[in-house]
Amino acid sequence: MPTGGQVAAALRDQIPEFVSYIISFAVIGSFWIRHHHFCGGLDRVDGRFLRINLAYLATIAFIPFPTHLIGRYGDTASFILYAAVIGLSILISALLADHAARAGLFTVAETPQQARWRRFNSLTPAAIFLLSIPVVAVTAPEIWPGYIFWGLLWPTGALFNRFSAKAASGHSVS
Repeated sequence: MPTGGQVAAALRDQIPEFVSYIISFAVIGSFWIRHHHFCGGLDRVDGRFLRINLAYLATIAFIPFPTHLIGRYGDTASFILYAAVIGLSILISALLADHAARAGLFTVAETPQQARWRRFNSLTPAAIFLLSIPVVAVTAPEIWPGYIFWGLLWPTGALFNRFSAKAASGHSVS
């Protein structure tokens, strides 16, 4: 039977994997909340929507795997896989929203300006994750520059919120 010290040591050894679990939960939860909000604005769905949605859900269900790899190995390959999966998930989500808009699935149709802001809001984070791949490939074996690159998510999100609020209120955003 293991002693208390052995159990504590074993738990300490698992800290990176525990942190990756928390990150995975937070990321998947964030995707779920956004998807739930998005689906709440739909009047109906069609077959193509369901197929794209299944592809989206497949990428979301896959997120724990690369997250586990980052927690366990923290290397260039695991970083690249994680960034690619997150970027792909965001791109498929954007495709899903574009399909819903074109097919008239929303309860209230978007204006062209709302569609542009929605695309910008979707594609900017995808670009940040996908562009972090060459950043890390160039700085390998160091992956911390990729994490710093992901830090661009906060200022771009803040700018998006600022300009989208102005656009919604009818003020000029130029």
